[in-house]
Amino acid sequence: MSSRHLSVGYDEETKDILERNVLGVLATRHPLAAFMRATGSDGYIRADELVQHAGERVELLGWIVCMKRVRTSRGEYMRFVTMEDMTDLFEVVLFPRCYRRYGHLLKTPGPFAVRGRVTDEQGCYVLNADRLHLLRFATEEQRD
Repeated sequence: MSSRHLSVGYDEETKDILERNVLGVLATRHPLAAFMRATGSDGYIRADELVQHAGERVELLGWIVCMKRVRTSRGEYMRFVTMEDMTDLFEVVLFPRCYRRYGHLLKTPGPFAVRGRVTDEQGCYVLNADRLHLLRFATEEQRD
C-alpha cells in the first residue's frame, strides 16, 4: 500500500497508528514527527541548534541511530550514542553514573527526551547526558 493510499481519508494520528500496528514503524514520515506535533517542541532544542548552546543545559528529542558501550579506566561502563531528530544527528555521552541509571532504556531505539550539558569537543558539539526519558506513542499508553 503506497503512502498515497494511506493519506486518503486518514488524519496524521490515524496513519501513525495504522503504520505502527501493521509495519511496526512509521513509514511515511520521521518517527519523531508525532512527538514534535504533540509537544509543540516546547522546551526542546533542535539538533541543528546545539552549536548555539555550548555550555548550557538543554533538552532534545531524539531517536537512536547507533551506539557503543565502552569501559572507563576504572572499569565502569558508559555509552556513546548517536541520535537524530528531524534536523540533524547529535552525539550523546552517558557517563557511568547516568548509564547505570538510564542504560536499561537503551534496549529500544526510542524516541527519547534527553537532557544534559552541551560541550564543545574540538569543534564537535556533544550532549553530556544527565537524564534520559523514553517517550511513548499514544497507542502504547492506551494499552497499559
